[in-house]
Amino acid sequence: MAADRLLAPRARELLVADVETRIAHIKKPAFVPYGNAEAILQAMEDLRQHPETNRPPNLLIVGRSNNGKTDILKEFKRRHPVNERPSGDTTHAPVIFIQAPPSPDDKLFLDRALRVFNILPRRSATDGEKLGLFIDQLRASGTRVMIIDELHSILAGPVHRQRVMLNTFKFISNDARVSVVAAGTAAARDAFATEPELMTRFEERALPLWNPVDQEYKRLLMRFEATLPLKEASQLTQSQVANAIYGLSGGTIGGIARAVKEAAINALMAGQEAMSLEIFDAIQAKRSAQKAQSERI
Repeated sequence: MAADRLLAPRARELLVADVETRIAHIKKPAFVPYGNAEAILQAMEDLRQHPETNRPPNLLIVGRSNNGKTDILKEFKRRHPVNERPSGDTTHAPVIFIQAPPSPDDKLFLDRALRVFNILPRRSATDGEKLGLFIDQLRASGTRVMIIDELHSILAGPVHRQRVMLNTFKFISNDARVSVVAAGTAAARDAFATEPELMTRFEERALPLWNPVDQEYKRLLMRFEATLPLKEASQLTQSQVANAIYGLSGGTIGGIARAVKEAAINALMAGQEAMSLEIFDAIQAKRSAQKAQSERI
């Protein structure tokens, strides 16, 4: 029974809840910590606490799509929320999060950046005025880290526009004395190839695909199971089960999370309190059938 297992407090509380409530909990997004993620979070924390300098250190997080980059960034942002200052004049925003525009467009980036602070510039404002307004807000809000997600998207445009945007990031970092944490796929490195001097200012941290024979993969499965309100142990680290999950995942943490959550929901809907190898095999069979059907269309 669950009393002998290490469950997260909320998962343990929900063991007495009905199936619908437990399924709703399973469907909610949740950050599951693991070694590489915690190391990156600590590196980001080091940037936040770094003394102000004319050339702030920066970080580039590189990994495959669906392999946890955005989850790590959002977890760091969650740990450092926006707070109202006692004076009420400005907010304290130690960390801000901006998704890179779908192309190297300074105007769109600055509009997104200002929306972070709920600022809507006048229509006639120039890019230079918007940039100055954004930097003023960074200083007033005590921002120490500016997160830019999906950096690889700026490759969808001419090289000269990519250079302009990268130089905008550099200017903001230098002038406001904030560290930039950028994240993207391996293609994000190509964006920096146009500005080698800028790349030297970014420490790279990689999020590789998971290895099914690595003990860290087994520990990750244990952490996932600990978040699920199931009354019986599922033995996810047993070799056949772990391999079945990996086969469904494509080696990404997003794929692993999807497979485990789907299995937990299927188990509850079938009146079971543990995820079995048969449940994962059934998920694989269903996906294979769906793929074959889509290929025939």
